[in-house]
Amino acid sequence: MRRLVATLALLLLVRPAAAYQNETVVDPGAIEGRVVLGGDLEVDRQQMSYPSPELFGHPRAIERDLRVDSQGGVANVIVTVSDVARGLPGTPRELELLNEGGEFIPRVQVATQKSQLTLRNRDEVMHNVHGFQHRRNLFNFALPSVDSVVRQGLRRTGLIALRCDIDHPWMTAFIFVVSHPYATVSDAAGHFRIAGLPPGRYTLDVWHEHLGELQLPVVAAHGATTRVEPTYHPDNRLKAPSDWLLYGR
Repeated sequence: MRRLVATLALLLLVRPAAAYQNETVVDPGAIEGRVVLGGDLEVDRQQMSYPSPELFGHPRAIERDLRVDSQGGVANVIVTVSDVARGLPGTPRELELLNEGGEFIPRVQVATQKSQLTLRNRDEVMHNVHGFQHRRNLFNFALPSVDSVVRQGLRRTGLIALRCDIDHPWMTAFIFVVSHPYATVSDAAGHFRIAGLPPGRYTLDVWHEHLGELQLPVVAAHGATTRVEPTYHPDNRLKAPSDWLLYGR
């Protein structure tokens, strides 16, 4: 009997999170702001000082990029509401990732689950696009010549890292796949906006490939916009990547 009770308790602990529920949102709120690099954080662009979620359990190296404007705004930051359980439906869409000028363009994207990704080579050299997530190799496509095109469905939620293995190790990109529409990427000045949220209290999850991950509480007020300024300081980054970032919901 004790063994049975222990087994049932373990199953309850490891059960998956409830699926996101679509519903009409009345009098929604919005969260907007700017992601900032704090002046007290000294950044070594050659070294990583936190666990790297897309490399966790994976031996491949990733080239890092950090773009900060004159006011401290950080570009290409993934910003998402990590604990929203219900709200507007996440509509799949068409995304494109270009191999152009020896780079992936764009470097960071957010996609809703079941979106379609088009991989296109615009260089007159051979590339490949190798996508992986945590310990899983998701896909690996060759794009042997200019105008080569491959399409890939994005079924798994969570952070996908992409690289070119064919003599171009600096080619790196990221796609964060979510089941809802409450996620975005900061612009060149660090600005972001997430709208249409059911009023309530949430956790805002902020991730940058070099700076790491932050989490902060936010409130979506009825019919109003809440302003926040997630700021990277020496002591506020998560010490380990969150399950939400690695696996989505």
